[in-house]
Amino acid sequence: MTDQNINACWNFLPPPAGSSLWIPLAGKLTSAGASRYHSFPDYFCPHIILSGRGVIEVNGQRYEVGCGDMFTLWPSCEILYHDLPETPWCFHYFHLAGSDQQAYVQSLGFTRAQPVFRPEQPEAVIAAFAEIWHTMRERPQGGQYAILSRLFALPGLCGREPAAANRGDTLVEHALTLIQSARTPGGANVNEICARLGVSRATLYRKFTAQLRTTPIHYIIAQRLRIARELLASSSKPVAEIARLAGFNSEKYFLKLFKQRLGMTPSACRQAAPPAAASAPLPP
Repeated sequence: MTDQNINACWNFLPPPAGSSLWIPLAGKLTSAGASRYHSFPDYFCPHIILSGRGVIEVNGQRYEVGCGDMFTLWPSCEILYHDLPETPWCFHYFHLAGSDQQAYVQSLGFTRAQPVFRPEQPEAVIAAFAEIWHTMRERPQGGQYAILSRLFALPGLCGREPAAANRGDTLVEHALTLIQSARTPGGANVNEICARLGVSRATLYRKFTAQLRTTPIHYIIAQRLRIARELLASSSKPVAEIARLAGFNSEKYFLKLFKQRLGMTPSACRQAAPPAAASAPLPP
């Protein structure tokens, strides 16, 4: 018998606007009792063990690991990992992409010299990995932003404090995650973002404009119009309902902005939308 490796690729192309980090592939591997991998990777790939026990051999060290332990593949770092035949393992994993992937892996608590550790809240980390995997398989509307939200929550669950909010790049990353959150229609507004991050509107505007060359309000409007376009192309919902789902309180204001920014009405946009293309999953 062989391992059962169920993975899902990022089917929300292109990567989320403004994000320097995303997950191109996530998976769940269930061993049949003879799981053995020898890798010399060129990417970062965090893992969390769901059940069973195994051995990680890396940097001349040997680690015995079990449920709740984490390890990562590190570029150009040879690693051998296998389960124990009497205790087959199951684990979640995801590949990382983007310019901030190494900084992100380090924010979880990994280093090249220490690519194995146990998070502070293993059950919560397992739940976050599972949510990322399920979302990538099911591909719901706005799912890419739900994935980013879970991704940026992981350092805190691992016991690492998020980077200080007064760092411009990190503040903007967290602001983008809140804007792109799928938990509320259209994501958070400027007042909610400032309250969540503990900064003033002036600070948010200054950092946002310096890094992205646009204001938070303009970015939020563009994000909500993008959601509206996706809903118009993928559903037959009435325009008023689409306006609400995209985060607009007024259908009249939505219609005005849509025509202003996109040069056409929502109805015309719906008629012009091409059929959705199917995406095939990446190989294991």
